[in-house]
Amino acid sequence: MRGKWSVRILTLLAIISLCYGLSLDEPEKSQSSDSDIDPFETLDSPTESDSNDAIPESANNKESINIDDDVGNGLKIKLISFSSGFISILFLGSLFFEFFRIIVLIALLTPLIAKKQASKELTKGRILGFIEANAGIHFSALRDALKLANGVTAYHLHALETQGAIISWRDGKLRRYSSADLPKHEFDTISTPIVGTRLAILQILSEAGSIGLTNKEITKKLAISKQLLSHHVRKLDANRFIEKSNTKKNSPWRLTHQGSAIIKSTV
Repeated sequence: MRGKWSVRILTLLAIISLCYGLSLDEPEKSQSSDSDIDPFETLDSPTESDSNDAIPESANNKESINIDDDVGNGLKIKLISFSSGFISILFLGSLFFEFFRIIVLIALLTPLIAKKQASKELTKGRILGFIEANAGIHFSALRDALKLANGVTAYHLHALETQGAIISWRDGKLRRYSSADLPKHEFDTISTPIVGTRLAILQILSEAGSIGLTNKEITKKLAISKQLLSHHVRKLDANRFIEKSNTKKNSPWRLTHQGSAIIKSTV
């Protein structure tokens, strides 16, 4: 799956950056040269020329220490910020997006359980059989139906897809799976499942008849956002369930013969 190696490399860099950043301590301050001088040792008074030409060595040392401190602290902050920011992105992305969670699981967890699960062909067979019987099923539904852990499910799905036994595609926040030898006309149907919002769109267009409805009118009737409607309309149009009533940009949508057949089958 695309992205797994990017996640692995960036995660490794984040861990290295975090460890190195935490290991950066403030440089030890150099001891003053006065500490090496015997307090009981008498010194000759400096001559006038010496007092004018001599540059205090302690001042140079303090300036060098301050520069080193600033550079070290700046590098430490950058390293820790990068690592903590990337780890936060992984966590939040996995929490809210299923397709992102699958990539993270495949990239980080599956190598840890690969040897342990390699011999469990029975589990892989169960997953393949379930997908063949439920084409278009998404990751969470498959995991819950077979009562498997996230890591185990992601590992076997990745193995089956690598072997060419199954295919997957992104559907909004979900990732769906089907058998690789599924006929094209069946794949076109399941890749855009007519349920929920999409079915509601077809139903209200069916009620509107040949006149159809504009995006604005559909949005108002279904009380959904423009972005969500646009996503579902693109999918329905791509599968020829709906069409424009004329060539104008903002022309109303209406059902095609395929869309009408969907409505009749659901009724």
